[in-house]
Amino acid sequence: MTETGHAEVGREWWFRAWAERDSARRFARLHEAMVAQAVPEPLCDACAKARADEDRHAALCADVARRFRRDDPYADIPAPGDALGSGQLEPDQRLLYEMVAFCAVTESLNASLLLTVFDAAREPGVREATQALLRDEVTHAQLGWAYLAYHVQERGSPAFLGPRLERILEATVSESLVSPEAFCAHWSDPALGYLPRSERVRVFLRGLRTVVLPGLAWHGIATGDADRWLSSRPWAQEAA
Repeated sequence: MTETGHAEVGREWWFRAWAERDSARRFARLHEAMVAQAVPEPLCDACAKARADEDRHAALCADVARRFRRDDPYADIPAPGDALGSGQLEPDQRLLYEMVAFCAVTESLNASLLLTVFDAAREPGVREATQALLRDEVTHAQLGWAYLAYHVQERGSPAFLGPRLERILEATVSESLVSPEAFCAHWSDPALGYLPRSERVRVFLRGLRTVVLPGLAWHGIATGDADRWLSSRPWAQEAA
């Protein structure tokens, strides 16, 4: 592998470590919101566990990144776990928005990607770390879907999310999907967990079309805006 390739793989794993720290802070804030809104204890406990999972994930990703002999380019960038969604939402709507956007949608898509990475990875450190991440991301996605089901049963319709799906999905799209100039568009090594852009797009679309959008529709969230958003994305049309 070239020196540039090593550096890029290391950068991706450092970014994952940063993202896991950001997720840990978000789960901590979501847990506080759940407790404040008297959400059932099993869901609160699962959210607290997710926060601990993400702290552990950050350390795992950093360990893998160090294998590629690159300094952490995200070390000085805060990971605040900022709130998602419009400030105009009521507290219970804001909590639902975040649980759907962050867990049901994003973590479901992350799990799809990690499963593909795990199947392709051959380097032991990468494969073991990916397996650990995958196991927990599936659980975090399940938490999002469980909270959505609870909200529908106890607090009413989630239909207000339909017109907001475009914003939710836009936030899930990374540079490696949308930019033809992304490094993974020109160079990749699946054995090291670094998938080519075309594969990332394929996995994203498959997860969206077979898991995320059908699941949202089943819970009463209109997905028409999401379908229109997807049909207008050039990178999605490339994979069609």
